[in-house]
Amino acid sequence: MAKICADTSVGLHMNFTELKLLRDRLGLSQGYVAEEIGVSQAYLSRLESGVRDNPRPVVAKAIQQFIRNHTKATDAAIGCGSK
Repeated sequence: MAKICADTSVGLHMNFTELKLLRDRLGLSQGYVAEEIGVSQAYLSRLESGVRDNPRPVVAKAIQQFIRNHTKATDAAIGCGSK
């Protein structure tokens, strides 16, 4: 099976898609991730579905940090980013 490594260099709009893909890959619920980033599950659902696309800066930073933290760990586990 081919490796699917995360690209954390994408813009914030793409982070919503990447967040959902990462969440699905890790088997995490919207509720869990929402709690981790400090928003409601309903708000996270609106972000992931594109209904809401302009989060408060503190939420945007929390999403970016969540993606960075979790992609580093999962990419390292499957051998992405190693030379």
